[in-house]
Amino acid sequence: MFTGGELRERMRSDELRRRVAGTLLGIEPGQRLPTIRQLASRHRASIGATQETLARLEAEGGVAIDRRGRLGATLRSRSIGALWAAAEGVPLIVSLPLPNTPRTEGLATAIKSLLTHAGVEVYLVFSRGSRHRLVELRQGRCHLVVLSALAARELCGSGERVLLELPAPSFVREHRVYYADQADGMDGPPRVVIDRDSLDFQRLTELEFEGTGARFVPASYMEFPRLMAEREADAVIWDVEEAEARMPRFVRSRSLSARVVAQIGDSDLRTAFIARTEDTSVQLVAKACLDPAALMRIHGQVVEHKRVPSY
Repeated sequence: MFTGGELRERMRSDELRRRVAGTLLGIEPGQRLPTIRQLASRHRASIGATQETLARLEAEGGVAIDRRGRLGATLRSRSIGALWAAAEGVPLIVSLPLPNTPRTEGLATAIKSLLTHAGVEVYLVFSRGSRHRLVELRQGRCHLVVLSALAARELCGSGERVLLELPAPSFVREHRVYYADQADGMDGPPRVVIDRDSLDFQRLTELEFEGTGARFVPASYMEFPRLMAEREADAVIWDVEEAEARMPRFVRSRSLSARVVAQIGDSDLRTAFIARTEDTSVQLVAKACLDPAALMRIHGQVVEHKRVPSY
């Protein structure tokens, strides 16, 4: 059992290890390391304690260092997983949309594969609605969230940072307008379902039906097929991969209007990775591990059914 003084010393040692590991995450192999004196000054620790901490991280396999006397030291190699564990001490948690389509499964498989390969313990969680996922991030319940580029552009504030974007159609293949076949000759304004938990569905619906006098029917997108099947709604905007599997046969579809596409481009089809601005270690791990080309390669394999989803 530790005495009070020993416990405080252990806590100071662990905090210094956490801080130094975070610093090392930002140094790439081949780059020169700060001197022990510089590290000690940066983290307000003694030279002896800092030297001991660096030696401990070496012994744990977090880094390998080439020391060249007066020429200083360079980082020969590093273990992102070991440094993340030392810096944060918890699994890295990523929040994604519900895995209802091959594209979301492809993203989940790619993220899990690349982080695991780097030795990072990672948990994936799935949550309906871009607004819900962003709340999870802001409340510290996850480290990274996956949104569309459209949602990231409209929802993120100064407390969040877009770390990377993947090209279209990585997030969804296409959004289309689905409507009941009798709606073309209907009397009165159309009843249009809108899911306000999803920035994408909300904004696309508002833009597409702007000026039509449409009456919006709030509902979860999971209720879209039932509402259309029971004739409680006349139109809805949904992504094709889910709609093709679940919409009633009598429902027809068309592309989004050129006016809407001109406003949003393909931002609803691109994937964005978001972290808190203050979470430097998360940003460094994402930069080191989540290579866009590798993400898209694995994502494509899952979408094309050349790889079994695994997450």
